[in-house]
Amino acid sequence: MNGSTKHVAALVAALFLTEVNSPAGDALRVNIVRTNVVNKSFSGIGFGTTAHLGKTTPRDVADVFAKRWREASPSHALVAHTWDWEWASAVPFIKNCYAGSEIWLTTVNFGMTGGENGSTPEKVAAMLERLVKKEGVKKVTRYIIDASWPGAAVNPADAETFKKALTAELNKLGLKIEVCIGTPGTTIGPKDLGDDSVSSAEKGLRIAERTIDAINAGQPWVTIMTWNDLPPNIKAGSKATGIFQWDSPKFSTRDAYYAAGLISKHTWAPSEAYKWVRGKAHGNFSDVEVNAKAACLKSLEENETTLLLVVRHPSQIACQWGFGLRKHMHVEGQYSYPLAQVPRHPFGDIPTALDTKTGANKRVGIPFRVNADSLHICRTFHLDTEHPEQIRFIDVSEAEGGGNLLKWDAVVDKDLCYYRVYRMNMPKFRFAKKTQIGSTVATSFTDKNPPKGKKAYYAVVATDHFDNCLK
Repeated sequence: MNGSTKHVAALVAALFLTEVNSPAGDALRVNIVRTNVVNKSFSGIGFGTTAHLGKTTPRDVADVFAKRWREASPSHALVAHTWDWEWASAVPFIKNCYAGSEIWLTTVNFGMTGGENGSTPEKVAAMLERLVKKEGVKKVTRYIIDASWPGAAVNPADAETFKKALTAELNKLGLKIEVCIGTPGTTIGPKDLGDDSVSSAEKGLRIAERTIDAINAGQPWVTIMTWNDLPPNIKAGSKATGIFQWDSPKFSTRDAYYAAGLISKHTWAPSEAYKWVRGKAHGNFSDVEVNAKAACLKSLEENETTLLLVVRHPSQIACQWGFGLRKHMHVEGQYSYPLAQVPRHPFGDIPTALDTKTGANKRVGIPFRVNADSLHICRTFHLDTEHPEQIRFIDVSEAEGGGNLLKWDAVVDKDLCYYRVYRMNMPKFRFAKKTQIGSTVATSFTDKNPPKGKKAYYAVVATDHFDNCLK
């Protein structure tokens, strides 16, 4: 990450919320105090996911799963493993899609009875040894004994015995993998977000609120369930539980995806977590009129601080983010997820920063505005404004099965995230949603539906993790 230096020296002292058109002095103060450390090593935000891949194609992986995972940058992938795993498809998927994240395994058909479909410490250890040593999967850091699956039927004493035996087996094999009983952190699942009558946009705000609640409660991590719907060939209960869909054109994103992606992308692991404290209401404001939740995370490795804020209010709110004794601080990135106008994208690109860059002074802090009923994220960092190098040559040929096959050379940039592909009917380009035909982490792309009887002009733009790209 460009510009990484020492840790942020100062922290938020207070956040002030003021209604835009309210009388002077009306305000709701929300304090985030330097001494209110609730967790000195928060392990970040990740997603529960699966390696039940069915007939996932290489293009599905490059244009959807890996692209979206890299952009969201989750701290961990809680991967559901089964004893009938198809290693030939599961391992490449894990390597390609979850690269950079910690891998946590949990066995769906866990069982404590042994046998072909059951689990023994030796069997679990052998599976993990193969995954790490033979298959070369990196950053496998946890194995979670989940006795909640149907058929497991174990009591806490049995689980503790299993944990000790598995830990001993892993030590023998030289595998540094922590064994947990259940998930000690917070899991945000479909049941936490309401039934089918709750809109996906509202579920996005609920994900944000429950994440903030977990951070303020000092939880070690947050896992959002689930990353994607199960594929059609999996015989399970409701398949429509993911934040993006499987059975739809281009794996359509649900609105909640954009909130969850913003949160995971702009929070840090490991980080110090700071609790918010509601202050007194002044003037005409009350907790009924403005319902706010806020939390702050400071990275332990980078010069980064993030404020997560959810405001439930029918109109826009003017805010100030104060930094106590720190006289100068800059917010270089602000991101918004308003309930009434979710920032949707045809290829699931996560919203880029608002066009506002602000600095703080000692008296008032950083001013910004929050949309009605929305998630707002403020992020401080030494801004990297350089976009990756331009792709100067694209080879275009006829694709097998029809359409145009585009190929280009890989861009070498440590912050590279993915490529955006554009098509127009003239050589002068306008990079916009309506001219974009795809996003991918690969160095090739098939345009399956080029215009018939007309020339097609293409451009490929490299995009980094800071949303920098050629425009």
